[in-house]
Amino acid sequence: MKNKEEKSAKGVKGFLLYNPFQKCHIFRVYDKQNKKEFIDYKIIAEDIEIKINSDFYALIKQNDHYFLDYSKKALKKEN
Repeated sequence: MKNKEEKSAKGVKGFLLYNPFQKCHIFRVYDKQNKKEFIDYKIIAEDIEIKINSDFYALIKQNDHYFLDYSKKALKKEN
């Protein structure tokens, strides 16, 4: 690769998205000043540690199946 630039990803906040057209996940990082601009990174590494920083997601067990989904709070279905 020509002009390869590398910088640490430590501490970078982004979003793990699924691309249904290419049938793969990508890592999207939004510009801090202009949220309409972003960079999508193709994920090549296989063992990336992820920390969820929002309570809008929940780990769910249902009938011996496990899901990471939106929480009741995010879906406004709190009791």
